[in-house]
Amino acid sequence: MKGMVVAPEPLAAEAGASIFKKGGNAIDASIAAMFVQGVVNPMLCGIGGTGLMFVHIEELNKTVLIDCSCTMGSGKVPKEWEANYIGRSEAYGRYILKDEENQIGYKSIMIPGVVMGAWEAFQKYGSGQVTWKELLYPAVTYAKDGFKVYPYIAEFWSGRSAASPGYPSLDFKMDQSKAASSLYGTPRKTGEWFVQGKYGNTLEKLAKHGGNDFYTGEIGEKIAKDLELHEAFISKDDLANYDVFETEPLLGTYRGYEIRAAVSGCSSSPQIVSMLQIMEGFDLNKYEHNSPAYIDLLSRAMRASFVDHVKLKGDPPLSIAMNLLPKYTSKERAEFWQEKIKKDPISGTSYPTGLGSDTTHVSVIDELGNAVSWTHTLGSLAGSGVITEELGFLYNNFVGHFNPLQGYWDSIIPGKRGGGGSPLLIYKDGELVMAIGAPGGSRIFTAIMQVLINVIDFDMSLKEAVEAPRFHSEEKDIIYLEPSLSEEIEKELSKTYKVIRSSYMSRVQAVWKDPSSGAFTAGADPRGGKGEAVIA
Repeated sequence: MKGMVVAPEPLAAEAGASIFKKGGNAIDASIAAMFVQGVVNPMLCGIGGTGLMFVHIEELNKTVLIDCSCTMGSGKVPKEWEANYIGRSEAYGRYILKDEENQIGYKSIMIPGVVMGAWEAFQKYGSGQVTWKELLYPAVTYAKDGFKVYPYIAEFWSGRSAASPGYPSLDFKMDQSKAASSLYGTPRKTGEWFVQGKYGNTLEKLAKHGGNDFYTGEIGEKIAKDLELHEAFISKDDLANYDVFETEPLLGTYRGYEIRAAVSGCSSSPQIVSMLQIMEGFDLNKYEHNSPAYIDLLSRAMRASFVDHVKLKGDPPLSIAMNLLPKYTSKERAEFWQEKIKKDPISGTSYPTGLGSDTTHVSVIDELGNAVSWTHTLGSLAGSGVITEELGFLYNNFVGHFNPLQGYWDSIIPGKRGGGGSPLLIYKDGELVMAIGAPGGSRIFTAIMQVLINVIDFDMSLKEAVEAPRFHSEEKDIIYLEPSLSEEIEKELSKTYKVIRSSYMSRVQAVWKDPSSGAFTAGADPRGGKGEAVIA
């Protein structure tokens, strides 16, 4: 089997490619890569996290989201949280408490989902040519035997003092847990050998007993005991009853391409469909790429989409989204915004923006046309800062994304799903041509939008499209520009907007499969670390 794996972590991409050599398909390769990402990038992702796994199975002509988002447990919100409530950090961000208890520690943890997502995908859509144990073997090896720390993750330790409301510093998190501090509290430098023995032992047991062991087996017993002892929101029954579910994609179009978007209360893929369909009403060839007029026009579509889609973030599974998504992603809605943004620049959301860089992604396509676009994360850097000492992995901190006050649409309620991402699959004449996704908070959506426009409207190669300078706008009349965009552009835009320079614009990971030749092309984003593409 041949295929391509693109991910920010080189060792993860190599692990996925090794599965192709054993006869595995794109689903198998993505699972192997995901588990390795959790080991070699352990403060951003791992088996304690959440995910959206968007899958295409060519033989079945089936495209489906495996929603392995983390889920709220049945525990009650402490009464003191109301008194400690401060506000919200940004439109798609976190709620702030004085003591940060919803961001740090056991009460910030939701039921992890990525292991169940991987297990379900393996059983239903794997090739049958490789075993579950073989898929986890690379991750077990890197955890138990170690790996050399590479610059991408060393940078997260170097920025350990950075903090903002709703996003506690790594130092503060490490102060809350001796188990976490002993493993991640000491900064690791580039080239240093890093071993995570207990994490490796956990993965080894998971490889032997299957994914259910995380929820109802020996591993699950240890998780439940620790979480209940420390009064987390999660009980043993909550963990045992966790399950993933599948949803059909939302379909959109852009200049002859079909865009399939993952549908979930945690997914923002439909927002990208909305932006693209708004832009379809404008002839972008009339504009110089990344000129002030071009940036102004695209930024209006960005802000228009945020006005609509911010209402859906944090929704319990599809209760609101199923009613509003057809409206917000319709051609009629696009036409409404096309006319409005010609006259009105759109004020956008009333929340300050946020980076949300603490996520990762893997995109995979194989020679048969199977594909995976999978975003997964622990939440903010180092998640909750909690490790069950014997198990060796960090838990997520997605409770902080929900309103600690009761009676609101995004209040903390048992069973709500948490997480995020915007995995997309792109088709031409009914044939899959691209798997694309990215980490990066609300900048994911605008980054992917720009990459797709670069490819489709400006005929860039995927590499050129991913590396081209980007911009972002979601709030009122603010535009963020990457440093590589010229001072002349900034000066012209400053006549209308508040322009802010930003060095972070998400990290897009994409694979293109040429419909004629079957050749693969990589779009591995250099931002924030060295992207890696591997062809088996």
